[in-house]
Amino acid sequence: MKYYRMDALWQVTGKRMHLGENVKEIEIMENDFNSKLENLYKVFKPYYISGNLRERSCECCVTNEEIKLLLSKQLKDLSEDDIGHFMRSAITTFGEISDYKHFLPRILELLSFQNSTIIDDFLTFEKLNYGEWETWNEDEIVVVKEYLESLWYIVINNEKSTYYQIENVLEIIAKYIGMKKALKIWEGSTADKSVEYIVDFVLNGLSMDVGKKNKQYFLKWLHSKKVLSMMENVYFKDIDFDFSKRLSITYTILERDYEE
Repeated sequence: MKYYRMDALWQVTGKRMHLGENVKEIEIMENDFNSKLENLYKVFKPYYISGNLRERSCECCVTNEEIKLLLSKQLKDLSEDDIGHFMRSAITTFGEISDYKHFLPRILELLSFQNSTIIDDFLTFEKLNYGEWETWNEDEIVVVKEYLESLWYIVINNEKSTYYQIENVLEIIAKYIGMKKALKIWEGSTADKSVEYIVDFVLNGLSMDVGKKNKQYFLKWLHSKKVLSMMENVYFKDIDFDFSKRLSITYTILERDYEE
């Protein structure tokens, strides 16, 4: 997956992300994202690696070299390769819940980095449920939810986001935040590409693994007046002929099954 952490974006690309045309709105989104990221680190700061991590890790599954690598850098400097094994094996064979909470802010931050493959790693994201995150302290639950919501907002407003990115981030949001909340954020997108994703979903089919209930909710939303209005707004803009044709076909399909 290709993401850019907001404060690292200019260093990587030398330019702003394509997040619509309103510069002020882009600035607000960037500031919100960075604020949510900072809150993650702040709330989970009390958790640190105490004692001997070797004693809390499986002798057969985790090597001394992997532990040394994991502890060799500051939390914010850990790369996906440095922390990869821990992300997939945390709590079960690599450390305990307090260790997982220590590294969690960095794991979630890596979602926003270019070329990240974490986003579609099933084991990584099942760790939240395995760790019974909904039973954690209220402030911990809140910052995780707020960060994921902000990440989704950035992705759905990014003109450079791909179908693959939208699909995977939406799966995570639906799982941990709820499909209803995810679609509400989608409705607020100002990027033309957010409508193009809808066109792709309708014409190419829904391949997301979001569960039967969420899938039914999503399909119902596709046929709503709100979605039709979003498509109308884009159609009357200066868009290329091919997209306008695909958009028109999609609109006709959805309008036919429109639900009040």
